Order: sequence, then C-alpha cells, then structure tokens
Amino acid sequence: MDHEGLRRALLHRMLIGYRTRLVPAVPGLGFAGAANRVPRQEDVAGRARVSLRWYGHLERGDRVAFDPHRLARVADTLRVPHRERGLLHLLATGPDSTVFPRPVPRPDPDVSHDDRETLCRLSPNPAILTDHAWNVLAANDMVFACFPALHHRRAPAGPPNVLDWIFGDEAAGTFADIDAVRRDAVTTAQLTYVRYGDDPTVAALVRTLLAHPAAATRWHRCVLPCSPRLRHHVRLRVFGTCEVVFLHHEDTDGRHLLAMLPAVESRPS
Repeated sequence: MDHEGLRRALLHRMLIGYRTRLVPAVPGLGFAGAANRVPRQEDVAGRARVSLRWYGHLERGDRVAFDPHRLARVADTLRVPHRERGLLHLLATGPDSTVFPRPVPRPDPDVSHDDRETLCRLSPNPAILTDHAWNVLAANDMVFACFPALHHRRAPAGPPNVLDWIFGDEAAGTFADIDAVRRDAVTTAQLTYVRYGDDPTVAALVRTLLAHPAAATRWHRCVLPCSPRLRHHVRLRVFGTCEVVFLHHEDTDGRHLLAMLPAVESRPS
C-alpha cells in the first residue's frame, strides 16, 4: 500500500470508527430515527451542514474540496476529541496539510552545538535528537546508560531508529505496556509516511518496520489512528521502575527532540 492508499484507509477507518461509536445516540446530536441504530452518512452530513456527496467522498478517503470549517463541523458532529483533530486534518489533506505542514528535511546529519547543548542540559533525563524519519542523530549520556541499543556510535549498519528499536528486545524489557507503545510506534510511522510520501529515508523506515511481524500485522490492520500516549511505566537500571512522561518537540526541519522525564507523582521502586 503506497502512502496515498494508506492515507485513504486511515481516514476511512477514523471516520467510520467515530461514526459507529455514536450508539446509542448521543443526546443533543439531533439524529432522526431510532436511538439505537448507527447514524448514517446522511445523518452526519445533515448535522454538520455539509452535502451528503461531500461527506461520502470524505468518509471513503477520497480527496475533497478542502474546507477547514466543514471539517471542523464534521469533527464536532462525530465527537472527535480535540487532541485528535490535527490527525483528522492531516489525513484529509495529506502532505498538503496546513496544520501539519511538511517540513523540508536537512540534507545532512550534522548536529549543531546548540542542539548538543540542549541534550546535555536535559541530563539526567534521557534525551535524543532524530531526523524526520526517527533515525538517531545524537543523544546524551543517559540514553547510553539506559538504552545501550540506541547508541548511535555503535551501529555499523547506520544510525539506530527509535521506532525500529521499539520492536526489539531492549524496549520489550523496558516498557511494562510494550503492546501500547508498539501500537503507537506503528501509528507514528504511518502518519510519517502519509506526511512525507515518497521520501527515501521514510520509505526505508517503512521497509524496516514491516520486517517485524508484529509491526507488519498492526500496519496492515490500519487501526483507528490516535495520538501517542505520553505516560508509560518503565523498568530502568538507573531509575528502577517508575512512571515517565515523554516530551516531544518537532523543529521546522522535521527533526525530533525526545526526552523522558519521571512523572511528578511517580516514585521509583
């Protein structure tokens, strides 16, 4: 499935998923008919004040004349959480999204002095800088202490990839909720593929992930896309067992800064 086919499949799954969740009928939606049936496309279109033809094309994943106001009314009608509306916008528009504009990746892997200083200042919290396809460019010493497999200087075949690492043994021994983490990793890879299209670095990431049976199964299911969870329980040699919060910042060139901080109320055990 190419990136456009994936975009269509994920958008279809997202809209169908939220429409079928509106059972029994949510008070105030104003759908006509029995309260225990799944709202029809015409119900959603009427409530959102869009044409049935336009909404039908949207739900099938087709490209439509994009109107952010119409899409917002559809999201309101389907009760799409606000944290997921950026994903809906991205899937409706693909690489042309104005909410998630496609960055222009740097052609070189150089890491600036300021970026390295930022990683150092985040210590003793593990922090990583990756490119737009989640390949590790630099990391602070705490990453190497907690996750040796992510040491970018020890990878003779090229830099390690964060999403690929999640399907390895080290991640399985780190995250208590590894299934949820892997589900989020596949969703992140899918949205990266939708966003960057035929970018060769992203295409290489997709091939690597699909070599993992667990990742391939999740990928082809095209499950309902949702934003990755930020809190996870981890087991670390340095900190013990604790709940952590992941912070993520994307730069204008597509690079990702990831940091893992202990949750405020969490206490290592």
